Amino acid sequence: MHAPYEEHLDAVYRILRYLKAAPRKGLLFGKTNDRNVAIFTDDWAGSITDRKSTSSYCTHVWGNLVTL
Repeated sequence: MHAPYEEHLDAVYRILRYLKAAPRKGLLFGKTNDRNVAIFTDDWAGSITDRKSTSSYCTHVWGNLVTL
Protein backbone atom coordinates (compact mmCIF):
# COMPACT_ATOMS: atom_id res chain seq x y z
CA MET A 1 0.00 0.00 0.00
CA HIS A 2 2.91 2.36 0.59
CA ALA A 3 4.51 1.90 -2.86
CA PRO A 4 2.00 0.52 -5.38
CA TYR A 5 3.03 -0.15 -8.95
CA GLU A 6 1.16 -0.72 -12.20
CA GLU A 7 1.33 -4.49 -11.57
CA HIS A 8 -0.65 -4.03 -8.35
CA LEU A 9 -3.41 -2.15 -10.15
CA ASP A 10 -3.48 -4.86 -12.81
CA ALA A 11 -3.94 -7.46 -10.06
CA VAL A 12 -6.86 -5.49 -8.60
CA TYR A 13 -8.52 -5.25 -12.02
CA ARG A 14 -8.06 -9.00 -12.49
CA ILE A 15 -9.78 -9.69 -9.17
CA LEU A 16 -12.64 -7.34 -10.03
CA ARG A 17 -13.10 -8.99 -13.45
CA TYR A 18 -13.24 -12.38 -11.71
CA LEU A 19 -15.89 -11.18 -9.27
CA LYS A 20 -17.95 -9.63 -12.06
CA ALA A 21 -17.80 -12.79 -14.19
CA ALA A 22 -18.67 -15.13 -11.31
CA PRO A 23 -21.55 -13.51 -9.40
CA ARG A 24 -22.16 -16.59 -7.24
CA LYS A 25 -18.52 -16.83 -6.30
CA GLY A 26 -16.57 -14.50 -4.11
CA LEU A 27 -13.52 -13.92 -2.01
CA LEU A 28 -13.63 -14.51 1.72
CA PHE A 29 -10.90 -13.12 3.89
CA GLY A 30 -11.11 -13.96 7.54
CA LYS A 31 -9.82 -11.69 10.26
CA THR A 32 -6.45 -12.95 11.45
CA ASN A 33 -3.28 -11.80 13.14
CA ASP A 34 -1.18 -14.02 10.86
CA ARG A 35 0.73 -11.63 8.57
CA ASN A 36 2.65 -14.23 6.55
CA VAL A 37 2.65 -15.42 2.97
CA ALA A 38 2.94 -19.20 2.62
CA ILE A 39 3.20 -21.18 -0.60
CA PHE A 40 2.83 -24.94 -0.66
CA THR A 41 3.69 -27.13 -3.63
CA ASP A 42 4.26 -30.78 -4.33
CA ASP A 43 7.79 -31.99 -4.74
CA TRP A 44 9.50 -32.73 -8.04
CA ALA A 45 9.27 -36.39 -9.10
CA GLY A 46 7.22 -37.12 -6.00
CA SER A 47 5.66 -40.40 -7.16
CA ILE A 48 7.63 -43.34 -5.80
CA THR A 49 6.48 -45.75 -8.52
CA ASP A 50 7.06 -43.74 -11.71
CA ARG A 51 8.85 -40.57 -10.44
CA LYS A 52 6.28 -38.30 -12.12
CA SER A 53 5.53 -34.85 -10.81
CA THR A 54 2.20 -33.25 -10.15
CA SER A 55 2.24 -29.53 -10.76
CA SER A 56 -0.07 -27.98 -8.23
CA TYR A 57 0.31 -25.35 -5.58
CA CYS A 58 -1.64 -23.20 -3.17
CA THR A 59 -0.85 -19.78 -1.79
CA HIS A 60 -2.00 -18.39 1.53
CA VAL A 61 -1.77 -14.66 2.25
CA TRP A 62 -2.34 -13.65 5.83
CA GLY A 63 -3.82 -17.08 6.53
CA ASN A 64 -6.34 -16.90 3.67
CA LEU A 65 -6.25 -19.14 0.61
CA VAL A 66 -5.59 -16.99 -2.47
CA THR A 67 -4.60 -19.40 -5.26
CA LEU A 68 -5.13 -23.09 -5.74
